[in-house]
Amino acid sequence: MKRIILIFFAVFFMVGCQSQEQLSNTFDQEKIDAQNLAVIDALNAKDAQTLTDLSNDTMKEALPAEKWEEVFSLLDNVGPFKEIKESVSSSTEENGAENAVSVIKAAYEKADVTYTISFDTDYQLSGIYLK
Repeated sequence: MKRIILIFFAVFFMVGCQSQEQLSNTFDQEKIDAQNLAVIDALNAKDAQTLTDLSNDTMKEALPAEKWEEVFSLLDNVGPFKEIKESVSSSTEENGAENAVSVIKAAYEKADVTYTISFDTDYQLSGIYLK
């Protein structure tokens, strides 16, 4: 009996982990990849207007064009962009709103930067974090 319970929990855990690592059918992976690249390109170009245009209303309030300068300064010491090393996207739902969340590891000349970029169901930027 214990063995059956352990197998059940192992299968339940594996199914749960898999669903967290996949993008829901609400989103198209190619569109998410394109939007991720557009955001990273705009960050690298220090293009606040494009980032504002890509953002939903909540992000526009949180990060108006002049606030993007603070974000750009975080990239000043990493050197020129080289490539995207890894990218994983999944879906999350919070307060009834579904978002696509991508974790992207980007290589720069002097350091790697890990971006966490979120988009709402309209493919508008709804969150960004970098370290």
